This record gives sequence, C-alpha cells and structure tokens, in this order.
Amino acid sequence: MIVTTISQRLVSINKFMKLREQNQILKSKKILIMIGRFDRFSKYNIKNISRYMKEKNQVSTIPYNTLFFEASEEAKVPDLFLKLRRVDEDDRNSFFLTEVKRTSENIIYRLQDLSAKM
Repeated sequence: MIVTTISQRLVSINKFMKLREQNQILKSKKILIMIGRFDRFSKYNIKNISRYMKEKNQVSTIPYNTLFFEASEEAKVPDLFLKLRRVDEDDRNSFFLTEVKRTSENIIYRLQDLSAKM
C-alpha cells in the first residue's frame, strides 16, 4: 500500500491528478490519498476534494495541530497521544484526534482488504 500525502491547495491536487494520469501505479487500489495539514473550514473540504478528484475511496486527513507539531519537533509524539487520550468533544484537539483515528482505521481497513485479495 502507498499512502500519498498532498496538501489541501488546488495546485497540489491538480498536480497529483496529472501525475495519476501519467502513472499506472497511482491509479491502483493500493493508493491511499491523505490530505496533510487539513483545515476543515476551507472550501476544499473532504467532500469537495473527493468529488473534484472523482475519488471513490475515502480521502483521509490529518488536520494541522500545534501540539502535534511541537511534539514531533521534540520527539514526544507518543507522550502527546497518551496525554490526549481522554479529551472530551469540546476540547480543541478533539477534531485532530478523531481524524487521526479515522485515518488509522482507514489504513488498517485498506491493508486488510488488500491482503484478502492476495
């Protein structure tokens, strides 16, 4: 499986679509598209990006999160996830954690699906 990370910018999306037309591997079902530094309030949201790209599989996202960025810089990502494991819905990190979980589940599902087809 190949996880392809693109930005939420239209230029980046168009560039990926052009690469996909030229490269058979990128047309494969083994590709998982992920939007990094995702902003859910952009007009380029998941539905619009999926529709624009004519993508049938679910596009995954990892929203920008300051605490995650800082933990990555300090090599303390596991500590961050342990600290954030009990956040409630009103917490500003809730959306980030929800999307990380959804992306992780999407990767696991796709891996299981691909291994079942082998």
